[in-house]
Amino acid sequence: ADVDRYYIDGEYRQVLLAAREVAPEKLKEEAQTWVNEKLFYTHGIGIAMSPATEFTAEGRPLFFAKDIPINGEIPVASPNQGASPDIMVKNPRIYYGENSKDYVIVNTDTQELDYQTGEGDLIVTNYEGSGGVGVGSYFRKLLYAWQMRDINILISNQLNENSRIQYRRSVEERVSTVAPFLKLDKDPYIVAANEQLYWIQDAYTTSDKFPYSQPSDEENTLDHYNYIRNSIKVVVDAYTGDIHFYLWDKTDPVALTYQKMFPALFSDIESMPEGLYSHVRYPQGLFAVQAEKYIKYHMEDPQHFYGNEDLWAFPQEKFGQKEGLQPLEPYYVIMRLPGETKEEFVQLIPYTPDGRPNMVGWLAARSDASQYGKLVAFNFPKDRQVDGPEQVEARIDNDQEISAWFTLRCTEGSTCIRGNLLVIPIGNSILYAEPIYIQAEGVSFPELKKVILSTADKVVMGDSLNDALYLLTGKKESIPSVGVNEGEKELASPTMGETGEDDKLNQIRDSIKNLKAELDTIESLFQNLEEVIKGE
Repeated sequence: ADVDRYYIDGEYRQVLLAAREVAPEKLKEEAQTWVNEKLFYTHGIGIAMSPATEFTAEGRPLFFAKDIPINGEIPVASPNQGASPDIMVKNPRIYYGENSKDYVIVNTDTQELDYQTGEGDLIVTNYEGSGGVGVGSYFRKLLYAWQMRDINILISNQLNENSRIQYRRSVEERVSTVAPFLKLDKDPYIVAANEQLYWIQDAYTTSDKFPYSQPSDEENTLDHYNYIRNSIKVVVDAYTGDIHFYLWDKTDPVALTYQKMFPALFSDIESMPEGLYSHVRYPQGLFAVQAEKYIKYHMEDPQHFYGNEDLWAFPQEKFGQKEGLQPLEPYYVIMRLPGETKEEFVQLIPYTPDGRPNMVGWLAARSDASQYGKLVAFNFPKDRQVDGPEQVEARIDNDQEISAWFTLRCTEGSTCIRGNLLVIPIGNSILYAEPIYIQAEGVSFPELKKVILSTADKVVMGDSLNDALYLLTGKKESIPSVGVNEGEKELASPTMGETGEDDKLNQIRDSIKNLKAELDTIESLFQNLEEVIKGE
């Protein structure tokens, strides 16, 4: 699933999205025929969208978009909203996607499955787009039968003069075929805009010959290099497969050289439709590289740098059902940065000193509008002790009430799953949040049962965010969603220990309501979510 942000019911919301792609390999063995796999099950349809901070009373995800469309359209709206949705995806069909690996043939004498109505009737369709290559002639059938190593293309009586073969349907393969000189981020993400679906793929210009630069680590997901710029944003139409390359960074000499070599390939970023532009985000691959390098390169004193006197490290956390610790990974979150007046969509990672568990600072990458691409680093004073995630996990384990609850509920027949510990900066202080899920035996869908909140001097556990906030502050307040005008409020004093209870409550409320899309980090939950959105 992908993490993004949308305006839903007038509010700036962080959401999880998953594309409902077709998976013919999951058909029963007797149904895995050539006609079914290549001509009938040709495309997926729609998306599932869930808010990051809301769930049902049973602890299950709440949806802004779900289910197979009953009329061929996907409305995106809050469950509490009126009849008019914020977004109406009128063409939700996905012929090109993240997991569309094999070829299909459209516009044949076998109509394609589109969706199932509420009464159980199957609605079929014919492809009306421009994607694919015509295979109406005998010569083309022969050529593609040879290329695909599939004699059925040549001998099938279902193909006609209007038939089109679609291949290279995965986003990564499609973009790499057109521009093999670009390195691609590993996570293209789905976007609902302009009444249909698109994929946005971040692309990098790289080199291993930039002077006086440290090479990337071998473990990095991208190739070996010592120069990297996220200069290209690629948009792939999920219906037609059309690809548009937008030049994002006009100061990158490598990208400008490619543009001169292939002037018809690249478009200026100003020509990107607004509906897509508002969903551009700082890529995970680039931020991971920068965050890793900042472990050492935050040191400005040459003597400290040469002697590695102030090395940092990524924090450790407990996650899932594991007893041990694992490194905390960067995550997206909507928050208000220190000194700013409104919330924004950022990617964030905290740091601890190398070999010690306390927190020393954090790094954030901004994604919204004019602030896109700016990195914000915050260092805590060296004479101030700030608990790191590992220390907070230990405080949670040592809390008598929380420990007793785990002992009681995490018995045979039920499995407790600890979500990611979220580190949420509030001015000069930190709020920690960790969701707890329970998965009953025989049930693949875990349910959110508890939320743990922690400050520097207190750890509490509640049935919901509101309950945990009440236990933390002593004030019975509900947590509103992030409003469009919410960011216009004056920033409260940055240090929690120096404010009154009301200011403290406001700061916590402003940050906790933007709790990160925690569900995307729990593998078992998303395996089940994928089954739900595929209608299994």
